[in-house]
Amino acid sequence: VLTSFSDLIYRADFEDQELLGIAHEMIDRILGTPDGRLPYNLSDDVPGRRGKQRGELNGIFKARSLLFPDEMVEDFLESDIDLVAQVYNHSMAPDVELLGRFSDVDMTQELQDIAEEWNKKLLAAKTQKERKKLQKQKDKDLQDVAALRDRLRGTYGMPKNPNGLAYRISRASRQANLLSKLGGRLVSSFPDIARPVMTEGIVKTFGRGLTPMVSNAKAFKVARKEAARLGSVTDLIMQSRLQNIGETFDIYGRGSRIERALKGMTDSFGLVTLAAPWDQFLKEFTGAITMSRILEESGNWKAGKISKANLTKLAASGIDEETALRIANQFEKFGDTDGGVWISNAESWDDPIAYAAMRDAMTREISNAIITPGVGQRPLWMSSEAGKLVGQFKSFSMASSQSILIAGLQQRDAGVMNGMALAVGMGMMVYYLKSLEAGREVSDDPRVWVAEGIDRSGLMGWFFDANNMVEKATRGEVGVNKLVGGPMMSRYASRNLTGALLGPSFGQAQALGQITGSAFARDWTESDTHAVRRLVPYQNLSFVRHLFNKAEEGINDIFGVR
Repeated sequence: VLTSFSDLIYRADFEDQELLGIAHEMIDRILGTPDGRLPYNLSDDVPGRRGKQRGELNGIFKARSLLFPDEMVEDFLESDIDLVAQVYNHSMAPDVELLGRFSDVDMTQELQDIAEEWNKKLLAAKTQKERKKLQKQKDKDLQDVAALRDRLRGTYGMPKNPNGLAYRISRASRQANLLSKLGGRLVSSFPDIARPVMTEGIVKTFGRGLTPMVSNAKAFKVARKEAARLGSVTDLIMQSRLQNIGETFDIYGRGSRIERALKGMTDSFGLVTLAAPWDQFLKEFTGAITMSRILEESGNWKAGKISKANLTKLAASGIDEETALRIANQFEKFGDTDGGVWISNAESWDDPIAYAAMRDAMTREISNAIITPGVGQRPLWMSSEAGKLVGQFKSFSMASSQSILIAGLQQRDAGVMNGMALAVGMGMMVYYLKSLEAGREVSDDPRVWVAEGIDRSGLMGWFFDANNMVEKATRGEVGVNKLVGGPMMSRYASRNLTGALLGPSFGQAQALGQITGSAFARDWTESDTHAVRRLVPYQNLSFVRHLFNKAEEGINDIFGVR
């Protein structure tokens, strides 16, 4: 490539070393920047926020071409339009939003403002000890803000070498874990039914959701689809919730044909398990109720009859009095109600501030109601490759600790209590169904059912994950179920100790060690057959799990394994 590039510009009369320098500069511009992307060309002719001028994304949506024919580097170019569109959307959408809210995509001015505020405190410090403490806090704040920015842009924890063997093994391992472990996520997601009750209350869930969905299905469908557009609900296409939970959203590198096939299976897994359509419907359903509430309460605020609780809810969604008035005015002008269904027709609104506020509020409320782990709901260590392996499948419990447990304790209203009771009830149903699928005996002890219901509901977040790890490590001698007199939590029953403590990838490695050891020692048992089965993609899909169980039993019978 370097030689061909040199040949193309020979007429510029450069020396060989200069030609190589230009070629290397081009490579560095594409691959060697901190973000691994071409830097943007910014102009200062667009008025921006806080009376300042901000740059605009000048030309990022224009075609780009290299200074030599593509055919010369065809082996290095990506021609998969789906992947190119995915990468472009993943890169451009956050940057457009960042530029709309901050000074530039790097938040240069904002980080400087934070540093200046800390510098004032440092100047006012009276002792060296106090100054060191403040400096440490300053550095942490700047690092945290920059980390969240980079997570949003998809560059935090980006692999230095996407084609390196270690990274490719890590990625393939996480994808394989998703395919072999989360086949039953549809059943595990049943407690999500309780989330609209927790966030919107039982009256609105029935009055603005279930009732019109049955009695006025056509209008409610329109409201659902509009809520999906406003709230950026794309689970049916992008499967974003499943990818976030499984830590498998990856745009770096393509790998071999086997790796591409594995990625293709991962990308369609939500449809195979029916989890993606379920997530899409729940978010649309919740969004329709949330949209009705925001529109109604904005009108009530304008009329001066909004309750304190609903005012607080609007404020939590980023809607102040002025914005509520704008939304109410736009709904009066363009919106409609049909049999208890509120439809904003927001795409026709002529007030961009009201539209942006409505969109932001819907996105936030839907993501909080039907938990989709966000960039700020996971510790930074989970962005490293080792962290992704250890923390795989744990992002949901971490997000639910904030969005369900802590938020619910702060609200302290009847809707939260009703929703929690319903979630525990649905968790009990999940325990029953999972026990039947796995062939485990269902307990007749009510205390076990309550403990399992709480665990499966997700209400306790990572607290019960920690409890389950402790129970696994102590063989049930320490933990919640020891207190209530029951067996260990069933959610971790099929995991080995390594998998429980260090994540599914390390658990799979231990299982492989067990399998190879038994095979070479000719000491094969039923547990070895089961370990092999648990490595197979789709093995725990709810609708085919019974077939895998029969196949496992048949293999053991054929070879006389006990």
